[in-house]
Amino acid sequence: MKFLLSFILLISNFCFSQYPNLSGKTLNEIKNIDGWSVFLGASGDLNNDKIDDYVAILQSHDSIREVRCNGCKRLPNKGRIIAVLISNHGQPKVSIQNNRFIARPDEGGMVPFLAPEIQIIDGQLSISYQYTRSNTAYFFEFSNNDLLLVSAISGGVHSASGNVEFDFYDFKSRVIRNEKGHISKDSTEVNFIDIDHLKKLKSLSELEEMYNWQITAYRFL
Repeated sequence: MKFLLSFILLISNFCFSQYPNLSGKTLNEIKNIDGWSVFLGASGDLNNDKIDDYVAILQSHDSIREVRCNGCKRLPNKGRIIAVLISNHGQPKVSIQNNRFIARPDEGGMVPFLAPEIQIIDGQLSISYQYTRSNTAYFFEFSNNDLLLVSAISGGVHSASGNVEFDFYDFKSRVIRNEKGHISKDSTEVNFIDIDHLKKLKSLSELEEMYNWQITAYRFL
């Protein structure tokens, strides 16, 4: 039994070690991490100190074997990191790192290479994905040295019926605005779903793989 536990710990440490620790590094330093490249970035003031911060998404050169969902096998894929470089009245340095949240290249269904779009507008970070007939977007605001998820949008068009459905998540008010309609009609049916059980805002640091977080029945982000 001790041997088995030691083996599991060794494998876990090996998988974790495939991701570099970027804490405290500058943008130039993370651009020179061996085996990784910055392939997306966005700049803007997140912490309201009048100095631009920076959000970078890095991708590994080589594949990393990971388990990306419950019940899935450990499969090789390009690793991805989101790193948030916050200025403290000086040069921005990495203060937030998440190795799991950003979708991998082959997680887009019929999209051959999935990559997010990231923007910083009016102090808010948005991370969005465009799939073949749907899209998902997350919106974060800086607070207490972390980025908190304040809202999200998820939905799309059903290919066979033409039905359209979108959920607009407001985590501050703890409510989901659900809109249903049809691509041939201008009118929509609107319903509200309470999510009062969510007592606090979730941070970027603690988010895991996309769609593993069940907000309420049949709704995942």
